[in-house]
Amino acid sequence: MPADISENLPLFPLDKERLAQVDRNHQACVELLDDLGYDCLLLSLPENFSWFTCGGDSRFQSALEHIQVAVFISHKGRVILTHGAVSPQLFDREIAALGFQLKERRWREPLEDLYDEITRGRSVISDSGVGRTRMMEERIRQLRAELSPIVEKNWRNLGALATYAVEATCRNMSPNTSEAEIAGEVAHRAIKRGIVPVQIQVLADGRLRRYRHWSYGNGVVERQCTINFVARKKGIHYAVSRSVSFSQLGAREQQEYQQAGETLAAILPLVQEGDCHQQVWQELKNICKEKKIDNQWRAAAFAWQLGFRHPEQVFKPREDQFFISHTPWHWQSVVGSTMIAHTFIVGRNITEDYGKSDRWPIREFTASDGTCFQFPEILERIC
Repeated sequence: MPADISENLPLFPLDKERLAQVDRNHQACVELLDDLGYDCLLLSLPENFSWFTCGGDSRFQSALEHIQVAVFISHKGRVILTHGAVSPQLFDREIAALGFQLKERRWREPLEDLYDEITRGRSVISDSGVGRTRMMEERIRQLRAELSPIVEKNWRNLGALATYAVEATCRNMSPNTSEAEIAGEVAHRAIKRGIVPVQIQVLADGRLRRYRHWSYGNGVVERQCTINFVARKKGIHYAVSRSVSFSQLGAREQQEYQQAGETLAAILPLVQEGDCHQQVWQELKNICKEKKIDNQWRAAAFAWQLGFRHPEQVFKPREDQFFISHTPWHWQSVVGSTMIAHTFIVGRNITEDYGKSDRWPIREFTASDGTCFQFPEILERIC
């Protein structure tokens, strides 16, 4: 008789640091329930599962959004609600030894029936409003916004890996390679390192001037290329951007790069804990006017918050939104066909880019308050 395949699976050791963080997340949920006067909490969105489990991925490292997994949280325990076809991999690979109980249904039965059963007779809040629950997504989003130490460590590691995938692709690509082939190289390097490619943009030869949300196509890169990459690992997201040129930059391109860098360096010191988005937006508007940049900066998102959802939120002129400490942000400055990006954590050293590598050229920009930033240059590979 063949051996059970489970005998060949490695035994995952208890991660005490992660377990302690899951316990803290559980306690934060209990405090939210006490504050709102409810009995239980149901988390069914993938980003909230990843936050609560401190790195578990209910999508199993894929782009699937419909694998049904939920966490039911009460004062006394935490229960996974899912299908029997999902639970073995979930408990073996994603949440091993983290103190979860299990209630499951057969794969052909709707999981909503299980939601209805477990919430019956209880006052329950949720992140989706499913069934008889009351949706409290905004309050739950606030719980997952700040990076815990263990998640920040995972995020820093992801930043280094994602940056490598982009920079290695830029250093090794050749002229007349298609955007699609380049995107495939980024994905190949990322997947080898356990990263899920969430978004890949390959913008060839000035395409950025017209298409801010371009992904990639069959057109070839002849002279210049910008790669934007949004990566996910252990549920958390990171964004990185790099540009490469196969010819010497002209005067116009040099001017655009300088304007983009000066604009980014001017606005970043103003992004502080507790600052209102509306006020920072007005400052950005004034800076762009001073730098003689036209309204192209309004054409697409200038910045967005990174986290367990992509994006957690987009920077907009809103009076009810404020920058929160220990939250990661990705800022982009675009002038013409030139893009410079910077990723940092609010409340920390704002000049530190967690994806920075020693193998990429940089240029320094100094803000009016004396803050010095090092932004990635356009890598010139003269052919």
